[in-house]
Amino acid sequence: MEDGFDNWYFQFASSWGQAWTKDQWEGFMAWYAENPDIDNIEKVPRYVRSWSPKSWLKYNITYLIEKNNYFLYPRVAVATNFSDAGTHVGNDSTIYQVPLDYATNKKYRFSSLCEAKAIYDSFYESEVLYESLGIGKDEVCIDLYGCKSNSHERYLLTSKLLNHKIIRSYGKSLKPHEDNVIRGIEGNELFLYDTAIDVQNPNKHRWDRDVSYNYKQIPFRTVRKLFIEQAFGKVQNLKRKIFKKRRK
Repeated sequence: MEDGFDNWYFQFASSWGQAWTKDQWEGFMAWYAENPDIDNIEKVPRYVRSWSPKSWLKYNITYLIEKNNYFLYPRVAVATNFSDAGTHVGNDSTIYQVPLDYATNKKYRFSSLCEAKAIYDSFYESEVLYESLGIGKDEVCIDLYGCKSNSHERYLLTSKLLNHKIIRSYGKSLKPHEDNVIRGIEGNELFLYDTAIDVQNPNKHRWDRDVSYNYKQIPFRTVRKLFIEQAFGKVQNLKRKIFKKRRK
């Protein structure tokens, strides 16, 4: 969400280009020294919990959630992942690269949490969208990506098709997708439910709409060629790994 500042807040730690103060790092290490068990913490995304125990990042993300802290990210990056081939990546790629800021003597305008509109939880969901619904923050669960498995709030704003009373529904015609709620875009792709009332949902999920919304248009010939080349590349990488193990 563009809110006029040079930063945004995310309850998700970064291991690429991060910067810490001494007090921030000591706070995390003191918490980590208590050997926290994070496997059953529902506020931590399931895929993060599934990472290897050797990953310090999964614990740092949990620390942010537990302490209600955030990473401050720049809107234009000052560091990027070069994505060269290595231990975890077979071929070089630009998939993780972002444009860098080369401005000199730039005067940054940073927001505080109380004035920012770009604040996101560990599920990439807006933490201020409840204001547009006229519902208290503790009364509604924001789940536009449909990735939260358990919510205990009475009201639920989600892309899931559920059998609850629909208070309001929205289309997905604007980006980012929370703009559709803020602008009141009509449609049947995002739903605000009252989970206390069970009602049959008459709507149907449209996979093609999700694809067209989430991805730029790619010609069929390009998709076909890309699929063949990537499939061939994966097979070649697998062969190299197999032959390497046999030589050992």
